[in-house]
Amino acid sequence: HLGYELFPRGFTRGIGGKIMNTSVHHNMHHRRVHCNYGLYFNWWDRWLGTNHADYDATYDAVTERKRVAVKDELVHE
Repeated sequence: HLGYELFPRGFTRGIGGKIMNTSVHHNMHHRRVHCNYGLYFNWWDRWLGTNHADYDATYDAVTERKRVAVKDELVHE
């Protein structure tokens, strides 16, 4: 419900992202309902095959926008 991703770009590809859930994961659950059931730990969805197929790609897109926005802010100051 945060509406903001706290973890850094690439987090879902590392060991931390294989264990912990992200804001993107939770938001996808609310939008798509039939996926991403784990509340804190992502291993349940990974083991049971309930992670949305686009989870990693969606996470990458969200964190890329954040990185671009921060870069644009620094350029315009």
